[in-house]
Formats: sequence, structure tokens, C-alpha cells
Amino acid sequence: MSEDQSKVATTDAPADDRPQSPPESASSTDSQRVQVGLRVDESDLKTAYANAFRAHHTAEEIVFDLGMNVTTPRPTPPPAIDPASSEPRRLADVTFHANQRVIMSYYTAKRFAIALGEALRRHEQAFGDIELDTNKRRQS
Repeated sequence: MSEDQSKVATTDAPADDRPQSPPESASSTDSQRVQVGLRVDESDLKTAYANAFRAHHTAEEIVFDLGMNVTTPRPTPPPAIDPASSEPRRLADVTFHANQRVIMSYYTAKRFAIALGEALRRHEQAFGDIELDTNKRRQS
């Protein structure tokens, strides 16, 4: 992998996984930390677009299926509906075409949620609130 294909980030991490006991003269808040370089290999990176997702979970992991909501108009006009009926008119069918699955531990999912929340906050600061109600978006 060439230097062009990698990004370098640094993080503070404990020197090893064993519990660190501070020297007698150190305060209890001191800890031994080392700087670790993190290289990201993007040589096998694939990009996909998703406009929909579903989430489910197990005791150990969260599973996200990502994909596209595809709307298919009904080929013939639906039959007239009794105005007194509470049944909604169905003019189209929507199919969720799941084409990517991401499985995360709860630890990774929480870090992802924090990063995603921060990205959304910055976007809304720059461009305004993101309206989730499609009926309200159509009105503006």
C-alpha cells in the first residue's frame, strides 16, 4: 500500500492490555499512555448508496441492513374506494432492496452513533434542520 492510499490518524492507547499500576511516586490519576499511529487501508473500499435501512440485534451485536426503497407504481388504477372506508388507497408498492449488511459490536455501534450525531449536528448548523417528515418537506 502506498502512502497515497493511506490516511494516518493518531490515538492515545494504553501500552498494553494489562492493568497499569502507577509508580509509588505517581498520583492515582497518572497513567502510562503511548501514541499509536493508525493507518487506514482503503484499497478494497466499496461505495454503496442507501436510502433506507432496517436494524435488528442480538445479545452481542447490532445488524444493519442497508439498501434502497424502490417505489413501483401500480400498473392499473386501483378500484374506487368507499369514502367511508378507513382503508388507505394503495397507488404504489415499495420494495426494500437490501444489498449491504453491516454488523457491529455494541461498543463500535455506540462510537458510530456519536460520530454520526456529530456529523449531523455540523450539517444542520451549516444548512438548517433536516426534516424527517416527508409531507412537511413537500410543502416547502
